[in-house]
Amino acid sequence: MAIEVDRTRILQFQSCPRARWLGFHAHGKGLQRKAKGLPLVFGGGFHEGAGELLLNHDIETAVYRAIKFLIDAFKEKGVGFDGEDQSDASLVYSAQEQVALAEGLIRAWGLERLPEFLSTFEVIEVEKEGRAILERGPEPFIYDSPNDYDMPGSRIVINRQQLGAPAPERENDLILMFRPDALVRDKLTGDLYVVSWKTASMYGKRTLQQCRTDMQSLSEVWGVQNVAGPTNIGNVGPERIEGVLYLFCVKGKRSLDDWDNQWKQNSHLIYGWRKLKPVDEFDDGWSWTFKYPKEDGSGHSTLGKGWKKVPIWSDYPGGVKAWIEALHERQVFPRHIDPFESVFPQSLPVERRADEVERWKTQIVSQETKVAANVDSLNSYQYSDVTLQPEVDELFPQYTHSCHAYSGCSFIDICWGGVPAEPGDLYSVRSANHPESGDEDE
Repeated sequence: MAIEVDRTRILQFQSCPRARWLGFHAHGKGLQRKAKGLPLVFGGGFHEGAGELLLNHDIETAVYRAIKFLIDAFKEKGVGFDGEDQSDASLVYSAQEQVALAEGLIRAWGLERLPEFLSTFEVIEVEKEGRAILERGPEPFIYDSPNDYDMPGSRIVINRQQLGAPAPERENDLILMFRPDALVRDKLTGDLYVVSWKTASMYGKRTLQQCRTDMQSLSEVWGVQNVAGPTNIGNVGPERIEGVLYLFCVKGKRSLDDWDNQWKQNSHLIYGWRKLKPVDEFDDGWSWTFKYPKEDGSGHSTLGKGWKKVPIWSDYPGGVKAWIEALHERQVFPRHIDPFESVFPQSLPVERRADEVERWKTQIVSQETKVAANVDSLNSYQYSDVTLQPEVDELFPQYTHSCHAYSGCSFIDICWGGVPAEPGDLYSVRSANHPESGDEDE
């Protein structure tokens, strides 16, 4: 069978070879934690809604899909709040908050950014699976007859592409699997771009710098340009993909609130300031920020005393929908500031030169060919515990600098906590992430 790789596998090996082995190869398919991290779960829910928004431009259906995804995940207790000490009541609150945040982001983007986006770009397709051949395996030989194996000149190699048919995948081909968030065409220039939604806690200079070297702007550009046959994405054929259009949605930093000891996402899409005693009937008593720049540009002002920060989904009349619509209409104080500028920062597409993409391909083919050989080598041994194989230390070593990177490695309990590398209370056999090859979860 073909050797399948994707961006997640590639990056996992570059981060830590041991995590790659445990996550994608141990026990045949790899292991995964039963409870996925909150950022991953939230991203999955947001993508459900964002895809609907781009494809059908229906805000209500987009919100429904995102909310359903998240509610189902929380009901199944499949969400891990790494580093957070959560009581049962706190977990309920956090679930409500994350559902509200997804709704707020989708409604806000649909009202504030979707019209301009659709006036600029034609949406060709959304989240379509693609497979492209990174490297050909050995060419099979077709013989003239069973009795002619040793006759000179009897081996015939058929090039299917020369016969006008798409080149089929062969055994030992190296296949790149990918699923772009969307493929769009600039209506003015005709240029094609891959779209990548990014939900981030913060946005700054480092975020932009990371985009310039992000593998997604290489792997998906190459994949879409080289996918073959009837699965050709958007039927774009050999047209050049100019690069990746990153659409950032800033959800705010998550931190522990000293007031009520509850973990919260710092976003004015779901938290607002309410005046405890409005002055008169014309004072609606709501603000979306505590500190704001003065209209004359002379500095900043604050709300002062008598204001309380409250959850919008439970305290604002009409909930998140009414709040986002009021922000969109600039009906909430302070009205002279764009409340969405920091939530949806504008960023230019990351364009890719052909030589950059080809150099990426060369490196990945080299890396993944070696990984496949190492996996075959390990699979030739018989051990009851995959973590005790001495060959694993040699072929898939631990990169300890990644153990606590970002939210931490999901296999730290196996590597350092003595938990067996097998399905059990913490881990299950991985459910894959590419539906056309049997994978189900992104």
